[in-house]
Formats: sequence, C-alpha cells, structure tokens
Amino acid sequence: MSRAYCSARSKTATLAKFSYSRAGTAWMRLSVATDRRVRDGDTWKDATDWHRVHLFGKQAEACARMGHKGLLVGIEGSLMYDRWTDDEGQERRSPQVIARSVSILAPRGNEAG
Repeated sequence: MSRAYCSARSKTATLAKFSYSRAGTAWMRLSVATDRRVRDGDTWKDATDWHRVHLFGKQAEACARMGHKGLLVGIEGSLMYDRWTDDEGQERRSPQVIARSVSILAPRGNEAG
C-alpha cells in the first residue's frame, strides 16, 4: 500500500482539542486553512480549503503551549481519509493530515506573506 505525503504552509484556524490518551500519549487535533485561486468563468477568485491535522506526542504538547488561532505554520505529514456512513446511508470521506512535523513559521501578527 502506498502512502500520500503532503506539506503545507498555512495559518491555524482553531486549536480544536488537546488531550492525553489512556496510555498517556499527548494528542491534538487542529484545523488549518490554505488558499488557492480558482477560475469562475472569465475571472479568478480566491477559495479556502480547510484541513484537519492530527499531532501526537511532543509535537502535540509543543503546539498546545505555543499555539493559538492565526499562527503561520509549516506542516509535513501523511494524507489519510476518514470514512464513514452518514445518517442517510451515504458513504462519506474526509481528508486529514497525520503530522510528522509542525513548525511555527511566524507568530501571529508577524506573518511574512
């Protein structure tokens, strides 16, 4: 089985959840936003994509201490898909990133583009 890897430079949207597993491993789930340009007829417009990111261990603890909404971060990790069946019986899937590394690129208010 092959694995998809991804990297992103984006701003944190929310620090949704930080906790410890029963085994004592720190984990965190946060959302980040990336922007892209899309064609709309004869014009181009900005579109925002939201990504759920999961962190574990020391990465999760560090982001919980330093993280807040609006941080510019660099993320590298594996792209995975969460699959489920909704209440209407429709198969759904949602992309998520299992972070291998997260770097704070600029504190909030000091973004360099």
